[in-house]
Amino acid sequence: MGEQNRREAKARELGEQIAALLTQIEDLDCGPVVGQITIPGARIRRTASGWDVTS
Repeated sequence: MGEQNRREAKARELGEQIAALLTQIEDLDCGPVVGQITIPGARIRRTASGWDVTS
């Protein structure tokens, strides 16, 4: 189970990095990036208050 936990933690970390990049893209006045991105082990969803990353 240790390997599974490590993978989930890494996926969540990667999801947080992706969410930060998407926020930077929005800050370029390109308009809101809407929708959802799924990577193995994490889902990044746009919410009214920002980005939500779940495993």
